[in-house]
Amino acid sequence: PMPTPLLKPHTTRWLVLSFLLALLLELLPIEMTGWHWLPNWVGVLVIYWTLHLPRTFGIGLACALGLLTDMASASLFGQHALVFSLLSYLVLIRQRQMVMYSMLQQVMVVLGLMLLSQALTVVVRLATGAAFIGWGYFAASFVAAAVWPLLSHVLALSLQPSKQR
Repeated sequence: PMPTPLLKPHTTRWLVLSFLLALLLELLPIEMTGWHWLPNWVGVLVIYWTLHLPRTFGIGLACALGLLTDMASASLFGQHALVFSLLSYLVLIRQRQMVMYSMLQQVMVVLGLMLLSQALTVVVRLATGAAFIGWGYFAASFVAAAVWPLLSHVLALSLQPSKQR
């Protein structure tokens, strides 16, 4: 019998490469031009890897990636760490159920998680005296949910067992 995706062998190379690419996308200077509809790619990957590799990727790595994202993007230190830790925690407490969800159900969960993460980010920014960024900021959550099926399919290829030659 074939192992489930959770038990398939994987390499940390895909995990690291995906986060490096996501961090590079975060650093592109496109936010200044009003492209708030682009999702927080690191946050989406935190959800994906926590869901599919819960023994490898969890709250501690999510927090560390959040701190790295804070430093790279010159954000309020700890803001992304708080958000990514919460995302990872929420996925972990329902991980066994979520992996059994249909793709549409996963899309809805991702939408809810991303909206929650953006709302928490707005609350943190408002608490530190920043102005409200606008309702258009939340469009990124809908984009993240829309790309979830494609992202899941592409990243699932990294979870396929390698063929022995």
